[in-house]
Amino acid sequence: MSIKFPYIDFNCEEDVNYAKEVLELTGKQIVPTIVIQDKVFVGFSENLNEISNLLQT
Repeated sequence: MSIKFPYIDFNCEEDVNYAKEVLELTGKQIVPTIVIQDKVFVGFSENLNEISNLLQT
């Protein structure tokens, strides 16, 4: 069973301002950058457990 969560997909290739925001958040230009509440994650699979826990609350 999968659970759907609303999200906004910001495409850094379409808008350079998104790339600048990622650089400000992480100090790197790397995707995926995921922001949940006030937490910033670079990468998905290596942060899966913490992301899953945040989405369950």
